[in-house]
Amino acid sequence: MRRMAMVAVAAMVATSSAFALKLGPKKGFDVFSVDGKGGGWVLHHAPGRGDSLWGCGDIGKVESCTQIYFDAWRSASTIKVLHISKDSQKAWVVVTAAGMSDTLHACSDPEGSPTCAPVELDMLPKLSKIERTWPSLECDFECGTDCCGKNLPDDDPRRAIEDASKADIWIQVGPPAPGPANLYACRDLAKSPVCTLALPNWLAYDREDIGISKVEDIVSEGPDGEKIYGPGVNIGKIDEDGVAYAAGLREDMVIIKVDEFTVDRAAHARAMMAQHPALHPMTITLSDGKTVEIRANRKPKKK
Repeated sequence: MRRMAMVAVAAMVATSSAFALKLGPKKGFDVFSVDGKGGGWVLHHAPGRGDSLWGCGDIGKVESCTQIYFDAWRSASTIKVLHISKDSQKAWVVVTAAGMSDTLHACSDPEGSPTCAPVELDMLPKLSKIERTWPSLECDFECGTDCCGKNLPDDDPRRAIEDASKADIWIQVGPPAPGPANLYACRDLAKSPVCTLALPNWLAYDREDIGISKVEDIVSEGPDGEKIYGPGVNIGKIDEDGVAYAAGLREDMVIIKVDEFTVDRAAHARAMMAQHPALHPMTITLSDGKTVEIRANRKPKKK
């Protein structure tokens, strides 16, 4: 069965795009490869039998792939990749088994000795669901889709491969049904992966607006008349009573990065700032190299 599955992987990878196969949700294979060749991760969806994760030294060769086995895996389990660092191909992975809590894993070295180790989370409900909440998807136009102008589907594997080398993410952990959820900060994927409780019942709070009400694309024309976006985005309008203004940001300043993420589209910059958790410092890098730290307050949600 393994050989048949990986033969199919090899055949499908040969015709895949640089980042992932364009397949329907929960069908066939998702291939996570930074450049579409060499090593990477392969996620196999087997209807009725469950998902399986493989680390491959060469995604085009059957014999180079090793299956990862999870203690939490049960028949018909699903596996979801939350984040893959483009620098190291290390990954945050969630395993969901029917009737059991989701489990988070830190996975590494798909090209050599692929392995996944569970990451402990405190204060878990008896039956919990793990979802990534922040940061939003990193733009990379090599993926062949306008990642900033339109949202990729939740099941599109290209959402998981990002430029942020630290691979720091925030996850929401709560019951499968809507209800109170805890926010965890997951960091240090490269060396010693750990997740710490940041805000209990964080959905009970809204984040105060930071006061940047308009962000604009910077557009120039290429040699063939095509639009070239960036570098960065322009601050079009800022509230003088907001925390961004108090931190030193002004209209017509150019934002290059939000935290570790480069932004070249206004939609992406707005999403990054809007999804940023309350109380966690947001670092804005400007075109002159200066950085500004903003810390947004939080307020209870209206009933």
